[in-house]
Amino acid sequence: MALVEAMEDPAKRGAILAGCEKLVQDEVAATTGMSGVALRAGFKAFRSLRPDMLRRALERLVPLFLPVIQRHWEAAGDRGPGTHFASRRDDIADELLAVTDGLAERASNRVLVRTYRTLRGRARHYVVAAVPKIPDVVLPHLS
Repeated sequence: MALVEAMEDPAKRGAILAGCEKLVQDEVAATTGMSGVALRAGFKAFRSLRPDMLRRALERLVPLFLPVIQRHWEAAGDRGPGTHFASRRDDIADELLAVTDGLAERASNRVLVRTYRTLRGRARHYVVAAVPKIPDVVLPHLS
């Protein structure tokens, strides 16, 4: 089953989104150093103000990320998606961030755009670290 087809099934879509949400939460929790402290504090503050913030963002972003993920899933071939995503993590991260960059360019909310631009430079590091884990989130739901 293709990833796009899995996302059309409401149950699988919910499970994939829940997996993505857990992946983001785990990545935030795993951050270290002063930037990690700041990231965790900011994430906690946003979640206290809008507990559904992450889920709503993922509901919007994941469908936009699908073409990138699907293309790399198919390119994995016999190597398998886990190996492909790990070896191409930088390229995949750049492609995923290009999607969010495009959204930021079209956004009309100046505060949101300013916040995105402030965080964008550091975001690549976190996205690169998370890319190899994407197949683990998706694979269980493609049968």
